Amino acid sequence: MFRSKTRLMLLIFIVAFLIRLLAVFALRDIHAGPTRAFGADGIEFNELAYQVSVGHGYVLQPGHPTSFRAPGFPLFLAGVYFLAGRIYPLVYAIFCALGAMACVLTFLVASELLGPGRGLIAAAFAAIYASSVYDATVFASENLFVVCLGLCVWLFLRYLKNGSLWELFFSALSMGWGILTRPFALLLIPLFVSVLLWRMWKTRKILLVQFVLLAVTPLAVVARFTVAITIACCESPLTMAAGSAQQNCLTGIWLMLPQTKSLMTRRNGASACTGSKSIWSRCHGCVSTNWFACRFLIFHRQTGNMSCSS
Repeated sequence: MFRSKTRLMLLIFIVAFLIRLLAVFALRDIHAGPTRAFGADGIEFNELAYQVSVGHGYVLQPGHPTSFRAPGFPLFLAGVYFLAGRIYPLVYAIFCALGAMACVLTFLVASELLGPGRGLIAAAFAAIYASSVYDATVFASENLFVVCLGLCVWLFLRYLKNGSLWELFFSALSMGWGILTRPFALLLIPLFVSVLLWRMWKTRKILLVQFVLLAVTPLAVVARFTVAITIACCESPLTMAAGSAQQNCLTGIWLMLPQTKSLMTRRNGASACTGSKSIWSRCHGCVSTNWFACRFLIFHRQTGNMSCSS
């Protein structure tokens, strides 16, 4: 049974990898870096990774630290660049491997919930899912995040089945790196903790060690980078959440709170108005037009508090 499942996982990986590799050859020059086809995201992820790999720090321009991009994906790329150099064919191959691994994890998660037969169907759909295939052709943080998310969910399901603390710990570690990659994954912590609390209520047992592992470990992973970025940039790490509409909405709402506005705008002696414009303009450039709340916030800031000169 174990051998057949392993062979099935290997088959899923190979098929998904080849599909993504064909997409890369069809859509990209594998010897060139990221282009504007994916907006500025891929270009900035690539530049941040390179600067870290050569020892310049988390900067887009030497001497100017930034918190604009969440660090999980650039730091992953920086490790690749440090070990192997900035070899783009290798990077695209790694993206294809990450996409294939996501398909394997889809199979494992679905198998835990529905059985291996339906798990194989889920993996087949994941292997040909157009958005996932396209992600392997661009420098998108989703390449890494989906693997972190899949690993986190699968290990958590395994813990619920057999009670292994090691699997719960590694699930929490994966969640932590997922938060560093896509900060909205912070929402996973209360979601998973609520499942654990339900288990405690159902079994009438106090699972204190498990609760601490699940709630504290992801925050511990994030804390190191949170402190470093706050000190280096004099900004809240919430501004790292500028990569998606959900995070921009949360960031915008947070900027509206009077008691925190002065903290966000007090940097290097600049006026409150100048700081506010600088931070808000970052969010404004990335907000999705699909979110009415973000549109409202932008309109309010432009018509209300943006009247002073720079």
